[in-house]
Amino acid sequence: MGVMGAYSWLSGETHMSWQQFGFFAGFLFVALWSLAGVGAALGALIVGLICFYIGRVLDGDVNVGEIVERFTPSNGKPR
Repeated sequence: MGVMGAYSWLSGETHMSWQQFGFFAGFLFVALWSLAGVGAALGALIVGLICFYIGRVLDGDVNVGEIVERFTPSNGKPR
């Protein structure tokens, strides 16, 4: 690792592990719950999950055609 490798944040590169992300998301959820109440916290959680899924679709991680096919009636034809 070079000198700049230890200071990757200087170049604008930031990486967050899933553990750090989970801690941060959980902390924000509990903070919102304590400040605004359980209803606001659950609403924010639901909207966040919907937006997370939309982001996965836009990134190409989810095949929307496959999901639509699952919920489309097959008209008695085997798949």
